[in-house]
Amino acid sequence: MKTIGQQNRLLFLMKITLVLTLFSLFPLCQKAEAESNLPGDGITTNPRSLLVDLHYGIPSHIWSDRLYYNFQMATLSLTYEKESGLWPFTKNKELVKSFLLEFRLSRIWGKDIQLSEDQVSKETWNKAKQEGTDPTVDWDHYQIGLTPYVRFYYPLTKAIRLYFELGLGMTLLNEPLIENGTTWNFLFSGGFGLDCKFKTPFYCFLKMEHFSNGGQLWKVYSDERVIGPESLVFGIGMRFPL
Repeated sequence: MKTIGQQNRLLFLMKITLVLTLFSLFPLCQKAEAESNLPGDGITTNPRSLLVDLHYGIPSHIWSDRLYYNFQMATLSLTYEKESGLWPFTKNKELVKSFLLEFRLSRIWGKDIQLSEDQVSKETWNKAKQEGTDPTVDWDHYQIGLTPYVRFYYPLTKAIRLYFELGLGMTLLNEPLIENGTTWNFLFSGGFGLDCKFKTPFYCFLKMEHFSNGGQLWKVYSDERVIGPESLVFGIGMRFPL
């Protein structure tokens, strides 16, 4: 089982990897800008695109009541994007606004994931406490989801765009992560990325993802148990203009 120190080191390595990746991509973006045949144009836009990306997540902790150690999450996403125009940002700067609809297929796996008292039966909890441990569970699950996003691009150059996005959707697991849990969950996602115009446009990103069935609010309406895994996610993808 990973300690908090090990977890923090892993998060630090993920951040360093993102920074190094961005620096490695920057020369390619500069080359694309130099070769651009759009002199004098303002903001580069892609009215409609298909986005394909892979991303990988490790446990993090912001909204949930605890950090679920040891699980991992890998996702393949197919996203339709429609850029819808400009959004005033400053007096002399506008952002490109877009709407996205993402379909995802994820695998969630891990061993010895610690659970809290309200996520297991009284018998399981008492047995674990008698043994001097917390109850744990192993995950090997699949999840599909459909999530709308809103995204804002900040053009750095004709070839490079920094973006920020927020999304809220629904997901479905092949089986609950815990006994008497739910297979459906809300998904909240937010983060930032770098969109680069090259021969094949591509992008990379870092974001946070949280999925759960509503937490304490759900308990008001049902006795099903709640769980809210969160991930720090790094990914890379390609853009295919339509």
